[in-house]
Amino acid sequence: MAVAILDDWSGQTAGQPNGSLTISAGSDRLLWVVFFCETGAVHTYTSMTVGTVAPTGSLIEESVASPNTFIWSWFWDEAAIASMTGTTVALTKGGTPTTVDWDYVVFSGASGGAEYGTSLDEASTSNTSISTTSVSSVNDFIAVAINRESANRDVTAYDNLTEGWQFNTDYTIAVADGAGGDDDVALTGDGISGDWLVQLLHIKAAPAATAAITMKHLHEAMLK
Repeated sequence: MAVAILDDWSGQTAGQPNGSLTISAGSDRLLWVVFFCETGAVHTYTSMTVGTVAPTGSLIEESVASPNTFIWSWFWDEAAIASMTGTTVALTKGGTPTTVDWDYVVFSGASGGAEYGTSLDEASTSNTSISTTSVSSVNDFIAVAINRESANRDVTAYDNLTEGWQFNTDYTIAVADGAGGDDDVALTGDGISGDWLVQLLHIKAAPAATAAITMKHLHEAMLK
């Protein structure tokens, strides 16, 4: 089974993650919530849940080159989604950021779960690239979240990924995703020097052998 988008990015939403999310019915789902933040003071988070369920994995990251820039993200696999009591977001944090935005996406067919790839914090460069932590197959899916420290610094190319959206107010933030099969994802800037903060999520599909075994068992069951 190939990973596919079930509920697509809705676009940049101002503020911190809140409200109720749309998580459609499906098989082997995976939810990814991304929170962009900019603040000149200490900013921390204590807990994050959706439907009272804690995330399966998270990557809480602050830019070293530009200390007021953050990307915080969390994912929930199928087992976690199935155990949710509703889809209400509850984020407990400390500090008051000056700029916050967020979005989320839901995948189906993520039978192998997900893992965070190489995260990147690179200063004073227009172009950059990041690599997945394991070789992706063509049935896998790759998603990235990008934060550049100023609103006048664009992302102009996403390699084999498709831009979900790019938002340029106060800072430049963007999300993109696409099919796997490429070990490296090269993100290209507009030539203006500035910090990059990037997170990469590798959503793994079920191995082909697993799908074949499932079909075999289904065929045997039909013959009984």
